[in-house]
Amino acid sequence: VTDAEGATVTDTEEIKVISNNSITGELWNESGTTNIDKANVILFPQENTDDTTQRVLTGTYTYLFPGLESGNYTVLAVPDTIAFPGELPTYLGDKLALFEAEWTSVSGHVTGKNIHLISKPEGSAGTGSISGEMVEGTKKGLTITESTGHIEADPVPGAYVYLKGSTDGNLKDYDVTASDGSFRFNDLVNGSYYFVADYQGKLMDEANTPLVLSDERKDIEILATVGTEKITVQDLGTGVEDLTSGDIKVYPVPADDHIFLLIPEGIFTAKSIRISITDLSGRFVYIDQLFDLSADPITLDIADIPEGVFVMQMTDNQILYVLYY
Repeated sequence: VTDAEGATVTDTEEIKVISNNSITGELWNESGTTNIDKANVILFPQENTDDTTQRVLTGTYTYLFPGLESGNYTVLAVPDTIAFPGELPTYLGDKLALFEAEWTSVSGHVTGKNIHLISKPEGSAGTGSISGEMVEGTKKGLTITESTGHIEADPVPGAYVYLKGSTDGNLKDYDVTASDGSFRFNDLVNGSYYFVADYQGKLMDEANTPLVLSDERKDIEILATVGTEKITVQDLGTGVEDLTSGDIKVYPVPADDHIFLLIPEGIFTAKSIRISITDLSGRFVYIDQLFDLSADPITLDIADIPEGVFVMQMTDNQILYVLYY
């Protein structure tokens, strides 16, 4: 018996079979006028996007991945930032995020899978900003209030995040999350924007609403939470009352079976409040219950709530206070 290279092997030796399947293409700038000949090119199999293969291109703008198993694949081109500072990492199909990339069925030699790397947007002359943090929703006890901006969660660093116009779909700005998961888009003009993140192929939640900058609201703070299947964006200024009479204390953070609430006197006008908890899709995980404010502290049994990020609402029917935890 001979192997693929003609060498003789015994029946106890493994015979390596080399596939003839391959995918190849060229890298260009967005307009197709300049080739990108210095870049890292990464192959993603659809069955397991963590099982990537990388090629480094230097002096050539043609990539080739040979010897592939039959299946669906996409490709990411990451330009050398010194040689090509004006281009962004771009997937097959000329897309910015893995969840929207083009997947190609590879059986035999697949050619012509060119990528036009998307150009970085030109800076605008506005005065608005959208900032926030991107976190993994893997723990109970994520606590955020508009007045404190305090977050206890697992940050997501090194992820590309984008702003697109909600009306034209065009790229308006981009950033890369810092070590603490933070990001910021500055100098934005008044308008309506969608936040998009490229992280592990996660979809953006269809329930995410546009972020609207106007003369009345020049700065928006958001929280992007990575869930099991999708990324949810929460506008931290929506529906949150900035109370100056004192902060509600929630502990421990993170929590396991119980959460304790310390509510300073004067926060609410009534002697009791109703507390409910929903997930970020609005589904109740803790049914509305009445609590006497004389209890110090108020104790909530959350043993049956799974790990994740949730919205706690407290109201006496006159004042509503919202915590994201």
